[in-house]
Amino acid sequence: MDAGYCAECFLLNACWYGLPQSRNRVYIICLNVQHPAVSVNAKDFFANVRLLLQKLYLKAPAEDLLLDNDDEAVMAHLDRLSGERQEQEEQAAQADEKTPGWISLHMTQADKRFLIPVWVLFWLFQVFYSTF
Repeated sequence: MDAGYCAECFLLNACWYGLPQSRNRVYIICLNVQHPAVSVNAKDFFANVRLLLQKLYLKAPAEDLLLDNDDEAVMAHLDRLSGERQEQEEQAAQADEKTPGWISLHMTQADKRFLIPVWVLFWLFQVFYSTF
């Protein structure tokens, strides 16, 4: 109230309003009572907010609005999702077969280069410095 605001806290659960989730949330609503455009009493404002929330409240919990897991529509949807996932896995496997792995790609590039063994370099180094 020091900053000119009046605040109220509301504990709400999404399933009370028809959403298919059960999560408690705290909502804090603040009203700047010192602002010249605010012509409503803070008590009346928060009473109206509570009334609105009560009117929106569903008598039946959201769980009653959801289909059972063994419902035909749910099972058909799960089958379709399973088929889509299987197609994606097959496409990924085909892409992996076409794309060479890191090791085979590295070895292919290494075979194309002329690699000098370390001992040859060491021997050349000794021969070069022993002559001077």
